[in-house]
Amino acid sequence: MLDGDYEYYAELEALSEGNKEDFYRSILAELKLSDTWSTCEVYLQLISDKNDLAEILAYVQANPSAIEEYAARLSGVYQTEVEQIYSQYIYETAAAGAIFQ
Repeated sequence: MLDGDYEYYAELEALSEGNKEDFYRSILAELKLSDTWSTCEVYLQLISDKNDLAEILAYVQANPSAIEEYAARLSGVYQTEVEQIYSQYIYETAAAGAIFQ
């Protein structure tokens, strides 16, 4: 999985004999430690497939431009946070645009 192949997750999870939630959390921790584009894609696919809203929110807070992709999914549970992130994103985008004028 650390080389970017998400398909291995289901196989690894099936082979896992312990608690599935613990397995999921340990895989997330490993993916977060590996700072490559391919592992980021696997991380995003995994949290999306598991509908891990808390983890998605943490990702969007660190990457406000992702709010457009995840706002609909997050807004049911994290309405206030979504509004704050959107405001931050709009402000930062406008500020960046002002630099180029």
